[in-house]
Amino acid sequence: MSQNTIITSAEELFGDFFKSVVKLQNCRDGFEIYWTWPKEIGSGFMSMIKLRPGFILGMGRYRLAKNIAYSFKQQWPFVIIGFNTSGGYIIDAEQDQGKISHRQGESYMSYQPEWQGMVSVQAGIHITNVSVHIEPSLLNTYIAGQHDRSLNGMQDILNGVADQYVYQVSIIPAVADMIIDQVMNCPYQGPLRRLYFEGKALELITCSIASYAVPEAVPKKNVIVRHGNIERVRCAREMIGQNFQNPPKLLDLARAVGISHSRLNFYFQEMYGTTIFGYIRELRLRHAKSLLDEGGMNVTDVAYEAGYSSPSHFAKSFKDCFGVVPGKYLRSVSRQW
Repeated sequence: MSQNTIITSAEELFGDFFKSVVKLQNCRDGFEIYWTWPKEIGSGFMSMIKLRPGFILGMGRYRLAKNIAYSFKQQWPFVIIGFNTSGGYIIDAEQDQGKISHRQGESYMSYQPEWQGMVSVQAGIHITNVSVHIEPSLLNTYIAGQHDRSLNGMQDILNGVADQYVYQVSIIPAVADMIIDQVMNCPYQGPLRRLYFEGKALELITCSIASYAVPEAVPKKNVIVRHGNIERVRCAREMIGQNFQNPPKLLDLARAVGISHSRLNFYFQEMYGTTIFGYIRELRLRHAKSLLDEGGMNVTDVAYEAGYSSPSHFAKSFKDCFGVVPGKYLRSVSRQW
């Protein structure tokens, strides 16, 4: 283990921050707590905002100078919808889930009423995340009892089952990326800031639930993907992730994992909700966004580093995905740091 890795507990590392988060549920006066990383460990911040009773918005943007690992133990009976737009970390939970990796470009929906374990975060990685914490009963009022069709995997929890554990992962929808950028660059202060955040939190809940929703349209014929093919598709996904800047051609990829290219693309879309081409595009754009977040490269260099041969094509794809051209996004990031 690296000599600059800090092994401690959440209470020791974060002081009263987490305790304040719990108290935030019942506070009457202040509605936001803000915590900055000590300079010897890293830079950046974490914040929690009480929107209303049982409804909290969390956000963080930071980069560590040292690897850290800290233990935690908590009771937090909230549904959490989280978005990691850049960076990531690993949770080694002591429940049945085992290791949970919060990866860049992924969103998750979880309900962990009581859990404990160890969190590991690597140095030098720019991390940006936003999370919505909402009590199941309150979420149920928004869904108006329609969660049997609109939200898969959370039905029992919204119906009052308090001891069930849920953890689901999805790719962050492009619309959520734009909302997160708006959250991180809130133009308001005071009461308007709180009102603005509540609206954005509801938007994030909406687009996240849509990505996990049970389809209501014409019933789709169930496609059974055999275990062997599941492993082949997962292997193909790993191969793409290791070299998305210059990925293998579809035919070569199919040969490498031992399946026809038509079946590979079909099963990939069934399992991950996007084509192989769409997945490569997602990886490239999120990598480009992460490079822009770090602020050390210009837009043209970022385009080439992400695997684009044409900066103009990159600019169009970036705007289509995130709602802003990369040059403007880079200028906004530079102002924040």
